[in-house]
Amino acid sequence: MKENKLNVYLWSLSEVLNKLGVAYQQIGKKRDKFESISTPTNANEHSLIFVNKPDETTFELLVHTRCSVIILEQQWGIRHLNEVRNIDASIFLVENPRLVATQVMRILYPDDEQYSSGIHPTADVHRDAEISVTVSIGAYCRIGNCQIGKNSRIHSFSVIKDNVKIGDNVIIREFCLVGGCGFGFVRHPDGHAERTPHIGTVVIEDDVELFPYVNVDRGTFGETRIKRGAKIDHYVHVSHNTTIGEHCIVTAGAMLCGGSRIGKQSWAGVGSIVKEKVRIGDNVIIGLGSVVIRDVENNMVVAGVPAKILKYGEQKK
Repeated sequence: MKENKLNVYLWSLSEVLNKLGVAYQQIGKKRDKFESISTPTNANEHSLIFVNKPDETTFELLVHTRCSVIILEQQWGIRHLNEVRNIDASIFLVENPRLVATQVMRILYPDDEQYSSGIHPTADVHRDAEISVTVSIGAYCRIGNCQIGKNSRIHSFSVIKDNVKIGDNVIIREFCLVGGCGFGFVRHPDGHAERTPHIGTVVIEDDVELFPYVNVDRGTFGETRIKRGAKIDHYVHVSHNTTIGEHCIVTAGAMLCGGSRIGKQSWAGVGSIVKEKVRIGDNVIIGLGSVVIRDVENNMVVAGVPAKILKYGEQKK
């Protein structure tokens, strides 16, 4: 990487992709230097753009963009090779443009989320908590008698209750509550409700990420578990005894009711609800705003109120 006269870094996409070990086919201009990553409409002559899902409007979009470098979906580019060759840019055909662009950005912007280990002086930490020396705990956090593994980060104003176990490389962002009391009541003959104590725990496995305002209730007797690599978006409610599978993505405002289970690599759409004790299989997609009231088998796409099967998806490898 070299600096130009304006002290702006000029990156070479081929150098970055080679460093990442990404397979690509380069066509068009040989010059692959760029100064910034941009959207097609905001690009200038020094920009890199990517197109993840090309359609009938893509060619016109690319003809009119001012960018210098393009990451484009490989199969589409090969089908339209003659047209693509006429675009005034250096074009890189790859299998998954969005993934590749993400990997490129992580190489070029390593300071996106810099942090240092240590406990902020305003944080309230239980004296018996087992916390790795590599953990970062932000301002005004409240940390109970829990376990927090290596390189995990608890951002400002979050609360971790007693008897919670957090793995390595976990990110819990601002204003989260982990291990709070679950919502469970039983009625007396006269109709009034009495709260059932929740004396279980929460287990958050390695590489999980919780975004702001996520709430994870502890189990009634057993555990609420979020498995390795799951990503949980803003304002998601994870009820007592729920299990979220490995590498699931649960998007904003979703509600997972008590005892529900979601298999690995599934996707819960914005504002979706999974009824208590319902089982969701692996590789399932739940449409936004859907209400799932029955078990869903592996590799399905469901949507609606109540949710119905839209199609069977292909099994992920």
